[in-house]
Amino acid sequence: MRVLIVYGSKRGGTAGLAEMIGDALVADGLSVDVRPARTRGSPLGFDAVIVAGALYAFRWHRDARRFARRHAKVLRGLPVWLVASGPLDDSARAGTLPPVRHVAKIMASIGARGQVTFGGRLEPDAKGFPASAMAKRVSGDWRDPEQVREFAAVVARSGNDRIAEMSEVKREPPENAAEQRPTIDLSTAIGEAGHEVQELGYEGIPDTGPTLDERDDDDEIAWDHLDATMSQFPPD
Repeated sequence: MRVLIVYGSKRGGTAGLAEMIGDALVADGLSVDVRPARTRGSPLGFDAVIVAGALYAFRWHRDARRFARRHAKVLRGLPVWLVASGPLDDSARAGTLPPVRHVAKIMASIGARGQVTFGGRLEPDAKGFPASAMAKRVSGDWRDPEQVREFAAVVARSGNDRIAEMSEVKREPPENAAEQRPTIDLSTAIGEAGHEVQELGYEGIPDTGPTLDERDDDDEIAWDHLDATMSQFPPD
């Protein structure tokens, strides 16, 4: 099973989380490709996708949002999980946090299997506003390795179940198999083509230009309300 993990990260915290998830999936026997969501490439050829993004003032990282929207048609046909990283406390580990608006909207749009929020990370010497101001009040790493392993186990188990279901379908001949004309499984052909294209080094259509829905992508923030949210969700 080949899993694609893409991430949107500003200061490296969510990028590191994506690598942690990838390592856990590899330990479970899966093949994993971890890459920034803003780079060129398509989910075609993969068996499952994880889209991760940092949270900032209750907003999911723009690169994660754009990737999910740009490839929505392909993602609807794959098992997909959405990941957020941000709270600078133990709330993500204490229980399942509800998804922020961006995540909930995209989850419904592509029919994602699930979503999970992990704790964030903020270095004590973080530079730039408002990260530097936040670091004076709270800094540390709340990305829980055990929570990561639990999430990876769910993904791996779901993938194995899907492979088993597909095998059962292939083994069961249709009732009127002798009367049916030969057909071509286009989904399989497309998947094989995706593998061949990737082996040739082609990375797909550049992730640039307008998306289908950019209405939630403006970066205007109500700064008078930001102070109340900064302690919960850092820039990364």
